[in-house]
Amino acid sequence: MTVFIGVVAFKGGVGKTTLTTCLGLGLSTSSRRSVLLVDFDPQANLTEALLTRDSMVDAYRRSESYNLAFSYEALLQGREPLVYPISGVDNLYIIPSHPKYMLWAAQRVLEPTQDKIQLFRGTLGSIAERFNVDYIIVDLPPQMYGIVVPIASVITDYIVSPVIKGAFSIESVEYLIETYYNVARSYTKKPTIFLGAVLMKFSTIETSLIGNVKMAVQKRVESTFDRLRSLGIIGDVRHGGVFDTVIHYNRILTKLRNMPWTREPYIVRHLHGRFGGERSRRDQKLLVSDISSLAREFEARIREVSGVE
Repeated sequence: MTVFIGVVAFKGGVGKTTLTTCLGLGLSTSSRRSVLLVDFDPQANLTEALLTRDSMVDAYRRSESYNLAFSYEALLQGREPLVYPISGVDNLYIIPSHPKYMLWAAQRVLEPTQDKIQLFRGTLGSIAERFNVDYIIVDLPPQMYGIVVPIASVITDYIVSPVIKGAFSIESVEYLIETYYNVARSYTKKPTIFLGAVLMKFSTIETSLIGNVKMAVQKRVESTFDRLRSLGIIGDVRHGGVFDTVIHYNRILTKLRNMPWTREPYIVRHLHGRFGGERSRRDQKLLVSDISSLAREFEARIREVSGVE
């Protein structure tokens, strides 16, 4: 059975697309799962990170030749989406976004009806059967509440959120949970489960800071869910806390956008060890360790939160 995941953060610049990339690569390369990524961010950063220039040209060609749609056109117009394979990874696919959606967002034409979202969920289910997909991971935009909450609440089974250093990022987890569960109940009777928060962009030597931030975020998660229960907004639903895995600061993750000449995505090329220099080897080793740990903990948490032994 395919599991639907939403990567959500109301605050921008906290590593949402980086987390989506790491989770997709970890599950596909380390856990050997088949993964479909859906880029619903109008900025199309996930698409730029995982499609090279040649792949992007080919994606446009396939879209026009076979009348296949990029993400929002598939959702809003009920069209068959383009499912594009990621170079260098056998079982990782993407439904790409397009920079033109930034204009659409400004014109407020991106907000879908519940019926269209429900139809798209069915479309994704059909794609999952066709491609034998284990996980569908949806990268949602920041701040666009009229898009994020409806899509996440109807399409996804679980949501995860990145957290970086700084009080505003820590507080944003509380705002996310409170806002999400208040609004989501108008779209679904069974709210998406909050699987947890993942710390991003911390140095490997910041062990004390990592511990302090984990405790601070965990406290906010617990207090927010307790408050929502006391107000009758949610029942006794299971939820996660802060992941033990940290996606550390890594030079590879700061250069996700591809160079014009690359035949594989920059991050995939480095993941496979196609690089030079001792420092690059250290970066690659850290990246492999982080995304492998993330994938293992992610699947363990789903079993735990779902009550599956």
